[in-house]
Amino acid sequence: MSKIKGFTTETLRHGVIDLKTLFAASLWVSVVMALDLAAQMPQGMSLTPGMVIDHSVTVTPGTYRLPSASLDVPAITVRGADITIDLTGVTIEGGEPFADPDGYTGNGILIDGASNVTI
Repeated sequence: MSKIKGFTTETLRHGVIDLKTLFAASLWVSVVMALDLAAQMPQGMSLTPGMVIDHSVTVTPGTYRLPSASLDVPAITVRGADITIDLTGVTIEGGEPFADPDGYTGNGILIDGASNVTI
């Protein structure tokens, strides 16, 4: 008689399963499925000033301070085709949060020669 995670082939054949064993088995299956789904999700990346994004990404949620010195030097540049940037839960700040907004300069996100970009 073989045993599979708390079930014996005899028990499965006759349909006799106590509630405790059934609960334990369903919990085990739920955990395995959750771990499998988590492994399939794209991993998040952090944003850094001056970075170039050339493929679809999911950004790790959080607040990022990404200054840009001028319009010619953007905080983030996007280049390529068919790119999706998932910014769910992300806040991008160009400078100190309580600074005079009229003092801000630069360019936050530059789409440079790209096509079909979704942010």
